[in-house]
Amino acid sequence: MNATWYLQAGILSAILVISITTDTLKLIITCDDHLTLYVDGVLQDNLPYKNKWNKADTIDIPRTFSSLAAKCDNANLGENGLLGSLENAEGEVVMVTDATWRCTSTLIEGWHVKDFNRYLSWDEATIKTRNINRNYFGEIADGAKWIWTDRLYETNPIYCIYKKPCTTDYSHIVVNAGRSVEDA
Repeated sequence: MNATWYLQAGILSAILVISITTDTLKLIITCDDHLTLYVDGVLQDNLPYKNKWNKADTIDIPRTFSSLAAKCDNANLGENGLLGSLENAEGEVVMVTDATWRCTSTLIEGWHVKDFNRYLSWDEATIKTRNINRNYFGEIADGAKWIWTDRLYETNPIYCIYKKPCTTDYSHIVVNAGRSVEDA
């Protein structure tokens, strides 16, 4: 942590830069019913709750990740959806499942690899509902939404992708006068 001091109009002020020392982010995610997750094209096979819709998995992922790819398979004709959030080392929410994700029900070869760019032709995820069942998913951020394709009750698997904006690394926060003013 360091501060840059400056004098403007006779008033001494400081900008405090807080750097986060960890190289990982915490991803909390679930799927109703079966989840397959890739981070930068690498299968995450360490998900103990991948087949339990009412339990969220928590894994550390590199802060430098560029893509998340999730296959969510609804096993019945009931409710379905993908729900998750991502936090930095300070516990601040830096990503949630919402319309920034893209989803399709069409399997396209290589959909999960890091440099897959055909997802841009996919529709924005359809928001089903917000994270209302805090009894099951207390660690998933309030701002997260249950997402799916526009075929809300389809039982076939869906494929969803989140690409991190190129300029975002979630590494530090600039604080001025005690409030966050920029995600630098």
